[in-house]
Amino acid sequence: MLNVTEDMLMFAPILAGSALLAGATVRRTPAYAKGRLINIAAVSVMAAASAVMFAVFGIGIELLKGILLTDIFLYASICDCRERRVSDWVHPMILILGLISVSGGELLWNTLAGFAAFVFFFITAVLSGNKIGGADVKFISVCMFVCGAGPGTAGLMLGLLLSVIGTCLKNRVNKTKDRTMPMIPYLSIGFLTAFITGGILN
Repeated sequence: MLNVTEDMLMFAPILAGSALLAGATVRRTPAYAKGRLINIAAVSVMAAASAVMFAVFGIGIELLKGILLTDIFLYASICDCRERRVSDWVHPMILILGLISVSGGELLWNTLAGFAAFVFFFITAVLSGNKIGGADVKFISVCMFVCGAGPGTAGLMLGLLLSVIGTCLKNRVNKTKDRTMPMIPYLSIGFLTAFITGGILN
């Protein structure tokens, strides 16, 4: 079994690689501009998330899964903030990550959780006059598939709560009543928290 020093030496290149991955990903987002604060923030978020997941999962497949998930969340969040749209490849990639290191029983329950979330939010979107975007519905369903019913529901509730708080603060600061909001950044925080918490509980 590796000691702490050896683990840290192994994690150092992983941390550097995750930060570089975040930097490269941000360059592919809409309206990229070198040196913007959001670019520094994205790299910092990736590094911090990687460090937390290293503490929770150690060196292994779950750490890699979490780093890739965080990177996709970063890309989707920036796209949603800037254009209110997300590339079609985001959802299949999250879905693929959900297939990594999952047992047969977990796969069944996770699939049911993702399907139930899709049906519920699809109906909600239709009844609300599409106030919830199709990208948000797909994002929620694939993230539920990755996290599972229990952690996924907790992450969803956290993300929705943060979105309401964020919108209220934005309207207060800007003195507007804009009811549209990019939900994916908030949902990403909720589901990433659920992913990490699930690792702690397991």
